[in-house]
Amino acid sequence: MRVGGRACPISLVGEEIESPWNAAALADIAALFGGSYRAYGESSGSPVLPPAMPRIISDASALDAQVLTTKTNINSPPIEAIHSFFDYVIAAENAPGAQSIYSFRPPPTGAAAILVGNEARGLRPRTLKQADAIVEIPLRSRNINCLNVAAAAAVMLYYLSLDQRLEAKQTTATAMTRRRPDLLLVGGADPMELGSTIRSACAFGWEHVFLDDPQNAWYECDRRIKSDGRGAARRGRNPIKVIPHCADRLAHYRKMVVFTTKSKGRPAWKVPVSSGDVLAVLPDESQSSEAWSPPAEWNGELIYAALPESAPAQYHYRQMTAIALAEIARQVGKSTGRGVYLLSKRDRHRREIPAAASITSLTLQDLQIF
Repeated sequence: MRVGGRACPISLVGEEIESPWNAAALADIAALFGGSYRAYGESSGSPVLPPAMPRIISDASALDAQVLTTKTNINSPPIEAIHSFFDYVIAAENAPGAQSIYSFRPPPTGAAAILVGNEARGLRPRTLKQADAIVEIPLRSRNINCLNVAAAAAVMLYYLSLDQRLEAKQTTATAMTRRRPDLLLVGGADPMELGSTIRSACAFGWEHVFLDDPQNAWYECDRRIKSDGRGAARRGRNPIKVIPHCADRLAHYRKMVVFTTKSKGRPAWKVPVSSGDVLAVLPDESQSSEAWSPPAEWNGELIYAALPESAPAQYHYRQMTAIALAEIARQVGKSTGRGVYLLSKRDRHRREIPAAASITSLTLQDLQIF
């Protein structure tokens, strides 16, 4: 598979990825774009750049063959040795001076790798120093400043797979609000996949989403399932409003854009979706063989936006929705402002404290009126 005009696929390297849930998704998205995934992390005891997972080894890649036969070192050499594996190293990190993934493209030749880090700590400073380029996914929220690591890797690989360099137009915060379409999430059975998508929606600047929850993974579920979903959504600091979907609401939209992996429509980046009277629909297709469609009585314009085709075994809802949300956010534009900050209940309470401090003390006579 040619990725962004490259004959050699881009590899994915995870540093200190501790969650098996994330590691599996990283392996799947690397395979989807023709590459392989390798892990590095002293905390987990993993050697630096071990052989690619057997399920995703690409026999067509000369780089894989070289690593498998001559480069494996079980003694965990330092990450500084990464350039003995790759000619060009890209660090995925929202660091000062980072380039936007929308327009960044690596050299067309040579073995390239994307480094992704632990969600809490990011990439180590010494790892960043080894990178030839630092690239970020532009986010809009000041509540949630990063995506799930596997979702971020999907966005990175998607844009690097495009021959076309894309830009996010500079605009005002008011214009962005006017151009931002509403979101309808059609969830599946996995609360963590759904929760991670809700986290991404906040990170990209949405203040609310509508949710159709046919398999009761968010609203009507037991405490353990609910806890998993809320944790993946980072609900403790993610105040985005999740509004139950009502079919009657569809009448408010003249156009509906459905993002799908089912080989329908034009590529997502070619489908205009930045408009306040558009509803962007992000269905979970993990258990569906057909693309989602609206009720028959809805008579607006229906457009399908194609996401990367994914086999059921490799499909992860949080990764496909992250790609869709990143593209919508790119079309909405970027602002020089500090970004969207949503007030949580805790923040609202803190705002009330200074006002309360100005109240004069009550006397016994004041209390007698009660």
